[in-house]
Amino acid sequence: MKVRGKLILLVCLFLIVHVTTVMSYYVTVLAIRPIDQLEQDGQALSADVTELAKKIEAQGEYEALLRAASGQSREYRVENLQGGLVFTASAAREAGRAVLQLTEAQAFSLNGQSYLLRGTEYITAGRISQNNPAKRAVQAQLILSAVLLSLFSFLFYRLYLRPIERMQREIEEFKRGKLPGHTQRRDELGKLQNALSVLAEDLKKEEQAQTRIVASLSHDIKTPLTSLLGYTEQLQRPDLSRERQIKYARIVHEKSLAIEELVREFDDYMGVKLDKQPDLQNISVKEFLCAVRRDFAGELELEGVRFSLLGEETEGAVAVDMAKMRRVFGNLIGNSVKHSGAQRPLEICVSVCAKDGGFTFRVADNGRGVPTGERDRVFELFYTSDPGRQVAGLGLPICRSIVESHGGEMWGEETPGGGFTAAFSLPCAR
Repeated sequence: MKVRGKLILLVCLFLIVHVTTVMSYYVTVLAIRPIDQLEQDGQALSADVTELAKKIEAQGEYEALLRAASGQSREYRVENLQGGLVFTASAAREAGRAVLQLTEAQAFSLNGQSYLLRGTEYITAGRISQNNPAKRAVQAQLILSAVLLSLFSFLFYRLYLRPIERMQREIEEFKRGKLPGHTQRRDELGKLQNALSVLAEDLKKEEQAQTRIVASLSHDIKTPLTSLLGYTEQLQRPDLSRERQIKYARIVHEKSLAIEELVREFDDYMGVKLDKQPDLQNISVKEFLCAVRRDFAGELELEGVRFSLLGEETEGAVAVDMAKMRRVFGNLIGNSVKHSGAQRPLEICVSVCAKDGGFTFRVADNGRGVPTGERDRVFELFYTSDPGRQVAGLGLPICRSIVESHGGEMWGEETPGGGFTAAFSLPCAR
């Protein structure tokens, strides 16, 4: 059942319960005529019966007096002492519909004989209701409750259910490619609508990124694969010299390694995207930098790279997945080595400083650097500054994904004196 149907059913159930409760209260408490009013009616009837008995004795007849005194709701009877009916004077139209009756009797003497004058007052339900303001109050309450509940239901539908139905339609339209819009509402539904819009935009971007990844992989694999086919065909020629065989075999091996590296990077990237939740553990900044030194200092020195660490005395701790952070530093340092250039000996400096309630880490090199307008774009998927190619590696996008999964950010800077600095932030451990 839809929410709108459930709302209508809930309103109907509420009305039924409310009406039943109010009517039960009215019937059991308010619908009974007040006792003091009944006592007043009884006293009036008793006084009338006594007065009529005196007049009968004084005037010596009763038929005319009783006919004049009877009315729509009152009846007078004259009975002998044996209980037999002597005379009835009544215009009691309401006797058959009466729910309550009051009776008073008075003896009188006429012509030496004794009689009993009995007066009866018939009270109908309509008469009780007419004289009972509680019924009108209950009716007014029921009408007011129905109006207020209808108004509440309308406002609830317009303010809450209708936006939910609109979001449901936008989700269906999103399946056909139309992005949901934003709203100016500031309540929970407005936040939900805007969150849905942002999520849809992110999914759209992710879909575009995946499409670009597939196209990029196809391009990067197709180019060396075409060369591989050409060189393998050449290797099958019987007249090919030994020297060319060795040369072509080496080229085939290099192209194969390029494809292997591309597939490995893609596998690493997908592994990071699919496993977004890091296995965090608290570690001091000092221990963190010591781990970086142990992992990379010896290997870099063997390759002739000057490696240094700054900020090892920084106090505090971070919550990190060490395996993933090793990949971050490995990719950043490897990127510096790959794009170092041959102008001067390569220097790589890893530093840390406390900032804005967290820590900022930097991996700086003195290589050929990156142009100002491209420093942040190098972290995009398959971005390359080479206009002849549409794609590049995935190492830096992997680093950004890992840092963002830790609640941090990554950006590019220029190294003082020349070179490129990859910087990223991490929050303090809680």
